[in-house]
Amino acid sequence: MPVEKRSANILVVDDNPYNLEILCKILETEGYQTRVANNGVAALRTLQFKPPDLILLDIMLPDILGYEVCRRLKEDVATQHIPVLFISALEETQDKLEGFAAGAVDYITKPFQHQEVLARIENHLSLHRLRQQLEAQNQQLKQEIKEREQAETALQQAKRSAEEAFMQLQKMQAELVHAEKMASLGQLIAGIAHEINSPLAALLSSTEHLKHFLSGYLPHLPAFLHALNPQQTQQFMQLLTEVSSQPIGYSTREARQIRRQLSQQLHAHHIEKADIQADLLVQIGLENQFEALLDILRSPQGLSFLQHLHALEDVCRNQKTMEFAIKQAQKIILALKNYVHQEPQGAKKEKVNIIFSLETVLTLYNHQLRDSVSIHKDYQNVPEIPGYADELNQVWTNLIHNALQAMEYQGELSIAVHIAQNAQAQEGLAVIFHDTGCGVPEALQEKIFQPFFTTKSAPEGTGLGLDIARKIVQKHQGIISLHSQPGDTTFTIWLPI
Repeated sequence: MPVEKRSANILVVDDNPYNLEILCKILETEGYQTRVANNGVAALRTLQFKPPDLILLDIMLPDILGYEVCRRLKEDVATQHIPVLFISALEETQDKLEGFAAGAVDYITKPFQHQEVLARIENHLSLHRLRQQLEAQNQQLKQEIKEREQAETALQQAKRSAEEAFMQLQKMQAELVHAEKMASLGQLIAGIAHEINSPLAALLSSTEHLKHFLSGYLPHLPAFLHALNPQQTQQFMQLLTEVSSQPIGYSTREARQIRRQLSQQLHAHHIEKADIQADLLVQIGLENQFEALLDILRSPQGLSFLQHLHALEDVCRNQKTMEFAIKQAQKIILALKNYVHQEPQGAKKEKVNIIFSLETVLTLYNHQLRDSVSIHKDYQNVPEIPGYADELNQVWTNLIHNALQAMEYQGELSIAVHIAQNAQAQEGLAVIFHDTGCGVPEALQEKIFQPFFTTKSAPEGTGLGLDIARKIVQKHQGIISLHSQPGDTTFTIWLPI
């Protein structure tokens, strides 16, 4: 058994004697030293005498919530370095998110899984020891820099020696910055909770749509289907299959014009409630097939036919949104991992519908757009392109998120997609994001794509988003460029067809 494991001291804080017994038994079996506290005050008191190497902290304590205990630990210079792992139930997602915000580095779940508890504890003890080693190295490097500065004064008479000392000093400073940046990667984990809010919000929005469908349409669906004849039923199912897989490609202005024209045509055919049915046809994407639907639209089931078709089509789209949101949460972590590790070889390109990809990502931000952000879309009829769909989704996510933050969620966001040529007259596809935010100062525009460079304050910005986007675009043999001034910022991505 390694010496560091035997000497590691772990404080377990939980008001449940059964939990304390289980955790202490697991830890002591592996050779860890344990201390226990059954409330927050006792935990804070015991920390004054001998700080542990790691703390397992329950959230629901009888006197002080675990969140508050964790915040007090992080505010105290003597204890802020101690890694805190919250004890949380599997379904308590919000508790985990609030725990990360309070300063926790991880959590273990109830009921306790022996291997999971040991794996998480060993991982964070190792990270803690590495961080201490890096801090010691940093202090040593600072001391060496100080000594070299003192020696430089004595070597001023020898120009060659002074130049060599200065070059060595610069090298050591670069190594120090690199070491600090690598250490900060471990701290980025706490910011993941903030980034995951977007897919969680998309899941919540989608479940609300499903709830509305289940209460508003599902009870009436059997009677509606029973009222259709076999031919109408077949037509309904065929249309549902078609519309649930096609992207929405109209801007708000285009949709309004098409709706107005379609309403006039339906009135000419003496269709009842023509305005409502025209609106439904456009929302579903059947505006070009209305003549084939005239028989059903004239029937008593016409309006109900479209309403149920729209409701079921909405369910299908929301299912895809939920699936994407779940994968997006995984990709946030993968994006950071890919920055350090090369992507596995062998991944194959696939045909990507850029407009559908953009619409899917925009769905994630519906809850953030609110009434104060106006979205303008200019989508031309463009072909699918070969690419990596998941990675391109990450590009759109980063750029849209940056634009919303730059505008402080108030302003206009325009997205355009059209055919364009690059500087070598090669035909490709241009995706343009324009926002009315604060912009990027001219002096910083050359640095904006550098890793770890950010104009945002912590923890909002990590400095990785645009660097990751640039790498993905380059992987597609594309180009990303920026034009910015106050109130007028444009990111242009060109991708080869």
